[in-house]
Amino acid sequence: MRTSNKKSTDRPSRQDRKVIASGNGGKVKNGNSKAGSGIAASSGTGLHLLSQELKGISLFQLKMISGNNDIYPMPAGLLEIINTEAKQLQCIEDLYAIVKAQPKYKNMKEPQWTIDSSPIEVICRLLRKLSPLAKVGRWTVDSFVDKADPNKLRYRFVAYKYYSSNELRDSEEFLSLDFLPFLKDRDIAMHDMIIDTVALVSKANKVPLWDEDGDYSLCMKELGSSCCLGNNNHVLMQQYASYFGGVASQYLKLIKSRRRVITIEMIRAQVLKYRITSWRKRRVIYWVQAALELAEKGGCIADHTYVPHYKKGTPWTPYRSYKFIWSCHQNDCIHKRANSVLQKDLSKYGIFVPLMFSIAKPGQVFKEIKGSVFPVKLYDFMRDGISIFLWRHRTYFYKEMMNAQETPAETLLERIELAEIKDEL
Repeated sequence: MRTSNKKSTDRPSRQDRKVIASGNGGKVKNGNSKAGSGIAASSGTGLHLLSQELKGISLFQLKMISGNNDIYPMPAGLLEIINTEAKQLQCIEDLYAIVKAQPKYKNMKEPQWTIDSSPIEVICRLLRKLSPLAKVGRWTVDSFVDKADPNKLRYRFVAYKYYSSNELRDSEEFLSLDFLPFLKDRDIAMHDMIIDTVALVSKANKVPLWDEDGDYSLCMKELGSSCCLGNNNHVLMQQYASYFGGVASQYLKLIKSRRRVITIEMIRAQVLKYRITSWRKRRVIYWVQAALELAEKGGCIADHTYVPHYKKGTPWTPYRSYKFIWSCHQNDCIHKRANSVLQKDLSKYGIFVPLMFSIAKPGQVFKEIKGSVFPVKLYDFMRDGISIFLWRHRTYFYKEMMNAQETPAETLLERIELAEIKDEL
């Protein structure tokens, strides 16, 4: 996790994280582990006779189902997908419906199954028909809950492609904004343009602020509860004052108020009026223009997030990798606590990187994977902002505050009047 003075190197490599994502991470919905027991064999495909002769499923055959035979260890949760007779027969029914929905298999000849044919033999044949649909991508079979019958587990075909590591790295890109109060008196035009840029990307591309991301926001609630219960820790009380009523709180309100009204045209007008007199200013303008492109083309990282339904826990998903936070100072209690939670989830449940993917459910025609540059553009925008404000021009935006014991916000409690910020709301 990035801190105030260096970039972390203790996270797994990209290749290792792909293995983690495939094997140890993901979400699960209630009832996933029990759904199979109540599924009845379907007579729609004419394969119900197979229930009289079921054979064991080998590891090799299960790895075939994952469509990713080089993965080791076996993806956690994949075994449970078809580990009962009812699940196997439901899987056959659903995969058969997907195969028959494809135009290329409209006139597919049916094999002569016998009572001695095992369900896994039928499943493997169906998978051999489905795998060419993925073309150059990878593929898997995943479960899902039927909305019409929440107690029924169904099966779907998923094809996916990774982004190149040269374009998109699986790293957290948290842009901290606690330098803004110190910029206000020196360059008010840049100050206002940065606030509007953050508001625009948050609005148009659903990049969360620190009170709505699910990680930092949860830690804020914990801090609020702790301090309201009479915590006498001086440092925590100072940071509580900033996050709840102080400078961090006021800037959060300011960004949200701008988020309600900001438009692409408004920021373009600001860019045209801004006088560029240095490379620092020019880099900020390039960053603002990248935001305009993001907002104009639209997109949300959730559209590039795929987590198998059978995966358990709270893994590190793409949504958790991009956010606007208040502070990344090494002594900021919210940042430290959120970092700890994220690292624990990474170790326990793994990480799922942005993907290009397509899903076909029973009866649906499989649609080819559509390419999109949005995750790459979002990654570049967030990383460039961090580079400009926290690294390349850190001396200008932060001076020595990031090396101090107190966070910039704690320093601000003594050095500026909050009324100056309130006047802009």
